[in-house]
Formats: sequence, structure tokens, C-alpha cells
Amino acid sequence: RARAVRRAAVARSLLDSIRAIPGVKDAALPADLAHSWLFVSIAKSAAHQAEPAVQALVRHFTSVKPPPTILIVGPDVDIHDIDQALFHWCANFDFGRDASFLSTPDGAPLSALFEALKGLVEERA
Repeated sequence: RARAVRRAAVARSLLDSIRAIPGVKDAALPADLAHSWLFVSIAKSAAHQAEPAVQALVRHFTSVKPPPTILIVGPDVDIHDIDQALFHWCANFDFGRDASFLSTPDGAPLSALFEALKGLVEERA
């Protein structure tokens, strides 16, 4: 019980700090996905407009370990509805337009796509 309370407090703190990033509309760690996915809704209306918020998110994770999978969607997606968030991500993702390979200030790679693919490979192994 104490462990669950501590885990919930850590998740709440993480979400609050992510929501404070300029350009971030909302954030969620769905319990149905074992809190291993972070859904982030970003205020944007055109391709690449969200890059400053994504860069700030990357900088945030230099001090906090990120969840294995980070899914970033536009402001019109209800990230608290897992089916809707995954549908919009799959239906609208264009690798050439939407994939960003970023590094933390110490040079470590950090990419939502990289982490997602890594998680899929580990699950299949």
C-alpha cells in the first residue's frame, strides 16, 4: 500500500512538472498501460510547430528518467482516452515529418520513436 501511494505521488509530480512546460496542454500516464507510456498533448496547428515544447520535454528528462514510450499528439486529442490517443497517433504519424531524433545535453540519444521501437523489440524478444 505504501509503495502504491509513493508511486502515485511520483507520477503526479512528474505530470505536474510536464504540464508546466510551455506549449504542453496536458500529460497523462495511463494506468491501463502500466504507467510505461507518457501521453503528451501539445498546443500546435502545423508540422514542426511543437519542436520548442519537445525540446523542453527532452531537457526535462535529463534530470528524471523518462517512461519507456512517449507519445506526443496535438491539442485536439483526448490523451485520457487511450484508444483515441493511439488511433490519432497511428493514423496521423508521418515518419519524415514527425520523427525527431534528439539528444540530451550530455549527448545521450532521446527520441519518442526510438523508445517506442526499443519497447516493441524488447516485448518480442
